[in-house]
Amino acid sequence: MNRETPSARSASVRTDYLQIRQITLIGSVINALLALAKIVGGVLTGSQALVADGIHSLSDLATDILVIVAARQGSQAADRQHPYGHGRIQTAASMLLALSLAFIAAGLAWDAVERLRHPGTLLHPGLSAMAIAALSILLKEALYQYTIRVAQRLESGLLRANAWHHRSDALSSLIVVAGIAGVMVGFDRADAIATIVVTVMIAQVAYSIGREALAELIDTAADPGLVDQIHRYIQTVPGVLDTHELRTRRMGSDVLADVHLRVDPHISVSEGHRIGD
Repeated sequence: MNRETPSARSASVRTDYLQIRQITLIGSVINALLALAKIVGGVLTGSQALVADGIHSLSDLATDILVIVAARQGSQAADRQHPYGHGRIQTAASMLLALSLAFIAAGLAWDAVERLRHPGTLLHPGLSAMAIAALSILLKEALYQYTIRVAQRLESGLLRANAWHHRSDALSSLIVVAGIAGVMVGFDRADAIATIVVTVMIAQVAYSIGREALAELIDTAADPGLVDQIHRYIQTVPGVLDTHELRTRRMGSDVLADVHLRVDPHISVSEGHRIGD
């Protein structure tokens, strides 16, 4: 049901890849600088939550690289071995992003719980750590807004997943600010508690991204509203008497559809093919 010619489709996919690469490269530079500032700042100021947030930013940098590689591979045209294209490479990458976030969240949560069990290991960050976290909130929220708009325009699940990495980092930095403020007013456990809250948020994002990617990998049907829209559109094609067995699945940013058409049995085979096309 794809109306585009192969050359037009290839050009469109290439354009999408270039846009994904551009925005992801911008994000990777910001993530690298923030990760360095947070980890070094957290160590120097004594904020476990800020160090955890820095590792989160470092994971974002790693996923930026993964996004660029996956988008490049996914932009390749269909071939004999991959007649439906390479869009699922982006889906598999989204699943890897989700798993990496889940493992990182688990490790950070374990460390924070251990510090709560041993109060002597609790850290006491100050105003400098709060300033770094506040800067992270501003930069990562701006990066999220920019990325999510491009993801919606391109209908890219991979880019949308990466946008939520930026948003989760901004939200986690907000919790870090709250934790540091708590320590500054005398609540020593606030930084460790903030770390645990951040890890819960990261785990929730990982679950959301992973569920969407898994649904695509197991060929879950498109949204019922979209399926109904496709069915109604097919009915408007001249020569189509009825349709049945309309099946859909996602392939990266595309929706693939298979459908059986009923046409006038007295027309020629070539005319039936023309109607199908």
